[in-house]
Amino acid sequence: SVGARGQALGGAHAGLPGAPEAFLANPAALARVDGSGASAAFHLGAEDLSYGALAAVHPVLPWLGAGLALQTLAAGTIEAHDYAGNLLTARLEDDLLATAGCAARAGPVGLGVAVKAGRSTLIGTEHASFFAGDLGADVRLEFEEPEGPPPWPAPAWMRLGFAVANLGPRVRFGTAAVGADDAPLAFRLGASLGKPLSPEMSLLGVLAVTMPRATTRAETFGGLEVARTVHGVVLAARAGFRARPGIGVLSAGLGAGWRGASLDYAFIARDDPFGATHHVSATFDLGAHRRSLKPAPEP
Repeated sequence: SVGARGQALGGAHAGLPGAPEAFLANPAALARVDGSGASAAFHLGAEDLSYGALAAVHPVLPWLGAGLALQTLAAGTIEAHDYAGNLLTARLEDDLLATAGCAARAGPVGLGVAVKAGRSTLIGTEHASFFAGDLGADVRLEFEEPEGPPPWPAPAWMRLGFAVANLGPRVRFGTAAVGADDAPLAFRLGASLGKPLSPEMSLLGVLAVTMPRATTRAETFGGLEVARTVHGVVLAARAGFRARPGIGVLSAGLGAGWRGASLDYAFIARDDPFGATHHVSATFDLGAHRRSLKPAPEP
């Protein structure tokens, strides 16, 4: 997950409304873009591990959206001594990934595609370039408010999505004829639910399942967000989880937004092998900013 908001929600960010980075999990999310937006993120972990990302989206047509993203990963340095006792250092891993995508919408259904190209360097000497693509689809369902108190907290809307990620050739470091790795193909299912609790408060729930082809072991992500508007500022509290065979990880975070601009923070209690990590991101949604400038309707 790119943004701290999605990280606080366990990493299930494909169905987050107003999240420019959502198309990186499912390119069909671009079909829901209603205004230009951008998100910048920085994540810091143990052992000098750092991750940075920038994502931007734009509604080309009322039914067509496009997005671009750039992601970097630096896995820190390693140290060793040569036979003479001299200290040697090398970068453990440096990755760069660029992604471009687009999606179209017809009624409640969205279909999207994304292409990505990257370069990875291991220990400063081994290099690999790779290309891959993602395909995705999602559907958004709107629900009318029931008359009288509902028997259960009915959602106002629901989004369901499916994506196939990393369709592409094998990845080979250097010029060796052997040792190539398969592209990390994965299948993703996601769902999100939104419910206004009052004119000033809302509830959001997200859930996602990823099935990597390499392990065929499902990874589950989910979380809840409660947001409240106070004097025009949207304050949010979030909690989430991620689970895979043999390990469960909890996460939490806070966010504040004003007129389309938001700042988010997330803390992941443990993310083996990197330990606890901190995540910060900033997002600007031009569509939400323009809507915030419109005068409120007369009562």
